[in-house]
Amino acid sequence: MANPQTILDYLRQSRYLSGVPENKLRGFISLIRHETYSEGATVIRQGEVLNDVYFIIGGKVSAQTDGRTLYALGRIGDIFGEMGVVSSKPSQVSVVVLNELEVLSISAKSFDDIQQNNSHELSHIFYSWLSRVLADKLFLTSEKAKRFEDTSRELKEALEVQKSITHNLATLTAELEKSKTELEELNRLKNEFIGIASHDLRSPISSVIAVMETIPTCFELDAEVVEMLGLVRVTCQEQLKLVNDLLDVAQIESGNLDLDCVALNLKDLAAFFSQVGQKNAMLANSKRIKIDFDVEAFYSSQSEDLEGHAELVRFDAPKIQQVMNNLLGNAIKFTPEGGQIRMEAALLGKLLRISVRDNGVGISKTELPQVFDKLHRFKKSKPGTRGERGTGLGLVICKNLVELHGGNIGVESREGEGSDFWITLPLT
Repeated sequence: MANPQTILDYLRQSRYLSGVPENKLRGFISLIRHETYSEGATVIRQGEVLNDVYFIIGGKVSAQTDGRTLYALGRIGDIFGEMGVVSSKPSQVSVVVLNELEVLSISAKSFDDIQQNNSHELSHIFYSWLSRVLADKLFLTSEKAKRFEDTSRELKEALEVQKSITHNLATLTAELEKSKTELEELNRLKNEFIGIASHDLRSPISSVIAVMETIPTCFELDAEVVEMLGLVRVTCQEQLKLVNDLLDVAQIESGNLDLDCVALNLKDLAAFFSQVGQKNAMLANSKRIKIDFDVEAFYSSQSEDLEGHAELVRFDAPKIQQVMNNLLGNAIKFTPEGGQIRMEAALLGKLLRISVRDNGVGISKTELPQVFDKLHRFKKSKPGTRGERGTGLGLVICKNLVELHGGNIGVESREGEGSDFWITLPLT
């Protein structure tokens, strides 16, 4: 039990008893008990009718309801239990000790004794004390309610914004889906139109080329006229190449390009490479460029292990020849006269790798990532070392044809040093 002077010192520290003369505070000493509670102890249980008011002089407690902590008290002079004493109703909370607790308590019976003995002054001090405590707690409660109301309003506003965003997103998604469908239909119609137009243009252009080639053999013409006919023939050939490229792109993008794959053994593959080299040799010779590819060396290097295999690789030979013609044609186009081009083929694991390497103008670092991009190539098609023109779609077609076979295509290049284009195709 704390001595009277210690209790008086504690009472003086309470902000709720400031201004009360010492002689009047001494009147409370005889009514006060000094108690201690260990950590985890329950001082007041929820639903219990209270008899005591507790004045904290050390430690800390928390007010809990249904296992949830509402608030904590731990300052000297903090009070709990006053509501039950004043209202005589069951406690709405449990008070649990967080840190070892030391309190001064006054029982409800003591208050009754004060009133019965007509100690009105002490009763007035006591209830004034409680009223100040309750006013503080009411203020804190109202502040919490206000903050809760503000938070609720902000949350409601946020939910309204989120609802609006969700609605707008749903609308935008529907519009995008509609636009996507419309664009797909427009793209289909575009491909269909290009396909029809290209098909209808190809025959008359081919006829014009045939006539331009035939006229000089049937009539004696001046050299100037023969030259003019040659220019017309070259122009028509360029236009025919454009028409064919557009038709190929349209077929690929529409999904209407079917592959007619056949099985090739090692001999077939060697013959295929020989045919590709021969078909491009004339164009290369016009620029004094030699295409280096040793078919016999390729065959002999693989024949020991693979000569007996009936099937080595499967692909659509005309389509892969178109790929090789495009790669070799590009190499010839961008290699200066007297340059070198080397075609190589090798079996690497489960892949057939074919490469075309030249020592031409090469590709800049900025252009390299876009070399297989359709829009970029169509807009940025460059003339060759002799001013040769093209659609710029050849590499795009190569990429699509190789990927249709389940293969890959790539390039390594340095500007001014040449390029190395390669494709890989899966072996059977």
